[in-house]
Formats: sequence, C-alpha cells, structure tokens
Amino acid sequence: MRRTTVPAAPAAPKAPLVVAFTVGTAASRASLAAHADRISMASPTGLHIAADGSVTGEPGAPAVTAAAAHALPVWPLIQNDASDSAGIARILEDGAASQRLVSTAVDAAKAGGFPGLHLDVEGVPEADRDHLSALVGSLAGALHGTGRKLAVAVVPHKPGHLNVYSAAYDLKAISGSADLVTLMAYDEHTSLTGPGAVAGYTWDQQLLAGSLAEVRSTSTSLLGLPLYARSWRGTDVTAEPGPEAGPRPRDRDGRHRGLAPRLRGPGDLVGAPLPAGPAVAGISCRWACPRRGRGGPWS
Repeated sequence: MRRTTVPAAPAAPKAPLVVAFTVGTAASRASLAAHADRISMASPTGLHIAADGSVTGEPGAPAVTAAAAHALPVWPLIQNDASDSAGIARILEDGAASQRLVSTAVDAAKAGGFPGLHLDVEGVPEADRDHLSALVGSLAGALHGTGRKLAVAVVPHKPGHLNVYSAAYDLKAISGSADLVTLMAYDEHTSLTGPGAVAGYTWDQQLLAGSLAEVRSTSTSLLGLPLYARSWRGTDVTAEPGPEAGPRPRDRDGRHRGLAPRLRGPGDLVGAPLPAGPAVAGISCRWACPRRGRGGPWS
C-alpha cells in the first residue's frame, strides 16, 4: 500500500479592484449601470474645492443612486481647478484654508454616508510639495478617525525625472498616508505636443518603473489608463471619446480622468508584462471594465 500526497489546488487569482470614475452625463450613468457587475466602487465627480479651501457641491446624484442600486461603494472625487496653480498654492500654504478643506471634506463624507473619498488635486507648484503631503496626511487621518478611507490621484513620473506636472507629488509620503494611490498614466501626447499615443506602452512602463519604486505598496496603487484618443488635424487637436462616452476629455493643462487597471503581476489586465507583485485596477468606467473585485476593505 502506497501513500500519495495530492497537492492542494492553487489559490484563485485575486480579482482586481476596479474604480469607475463617472461624470455628469447620461452616457456615463448608463455605462456605470451597464457594467456594475465588473466594478468594485464608483468615484463620481461633483465635489469641488472653493477659493477658501472649503469643499462645495455634491457628487452626481444619479451616479450615486445607480451605484447604490448595485451595492457599489461610492468614494466621491474632490477636485480643484487644475488651471489655477496660484489658487491651490494659497490654500495649501494657509493653515486655516487647509484645515477648512479637511473638515468640510469629512463633513461631506459623513453627510453622504460615503466610506471614502478620492482626492484629485492638480496644478500644484513644486514649491508646495510638502504642503500637499501634509494635506493628504491630515485628510487621511481625519477620515480614518471616522472609519473612512482616502484615495489620492497623482501624476506619475519616469525614473529620476520629475517635471512641472509630477514634481509636487511625494509618492512615498502620499502613499504612506493614503489607502489607495491612483497613477494618472496618460496624456503622453496632447495639444501641447506633436501627434502620438495618449499613453504608449513603453511610456507607461517608464512611468511605472519610476513611480512604483517610491510608493508604499503596489497592492494599493492603481494604474490610470485613458479611454479616449486624440485627433490632430493641422493645428486643431481634439480628444475623441470612446463608445458610450460622455464629454470630450481635457488635455493635461485642463486634465481629464482616464481609466485605471491595477498592477497584479506579469500579463495583467492590459495584456502586457507589468512589475511583479499585486496591483490594483481602477477604471474610468464610462466604457467597459475588467472583471471586478467588489467589496472587501473598500466597502
């Protein structure tokens, strides 16, 4: 009589986290509803940072209703005017304004019953790098104190190469405070450059190589991918949305949210080798999304 050992079945691969960034259009709402079974959570637009630092507005009610109908957690986006660098600098450098941003953001999360928020602060001058990190730390701490979480959108960078868009983001500090970090890896070519891909494969690889080396963990990092293309017709450059799209996306000088698959390991969602280790997928879901990983700690 011989004894044999049957190896245990391999663990099923962990489903990617898929975040749907939605805008206030009928097409966006319809896409959210159509792809809800592939989405982990929704981040609708609608909350804005006013000149005094206070968070005003409310996330799009139809998107919130659609998410609730499909039991999707909602982490609303909080956005500033990315073209007003002086305005966001004044807020970050003013302790009272920064605290006002934190307190009103937490109030908005409480009022809406949202389990988290998604901070999207852009156009920040390099000189305010530490101020931005401090704001993220304060907001994360305040949200954590109420049992809520924070995601932060950042501009990624190539190894050793910071530019006017990415220099303000201290990825080590931000990822050390936030629960999720979204790497906005798009706008390689815009109206400010010659024709080319919105996010070429090699370019994205370089951004990942530079940015993932600095974040706390790839398992809490989301790769932002574009769901649009651009057309160059002489001096006229337009952004062309994909099927079911809402409004035309903006260039980085008036940036627009893209899509985000999570870096899970080689041969991830984009069908190409990615850095080893778990990685999260987030998506700007006005269009189709990868398979979801709903629930868990993000609910």
